[in-house]
Amino acid sequence: AGVRLKRLGIPDVYSVIGYPEDLYAKYGIDIDGIIKAIKEMLEK
Repeated sequence: AGVRLKRLGIPDVYSVIGYPEDLYAKYGIDIDGIIKAIKEMLEK
């Protein structure tokens, strides 16, 4: 059986500067972004 995997993270480019919480949300690695990614994977 195959295992589905989705990589979450920050692209390897120069990032904007800001508060960590804002940057996590921008790149989808805050709690809401992680939940969204999980739901998208479960729909497939």
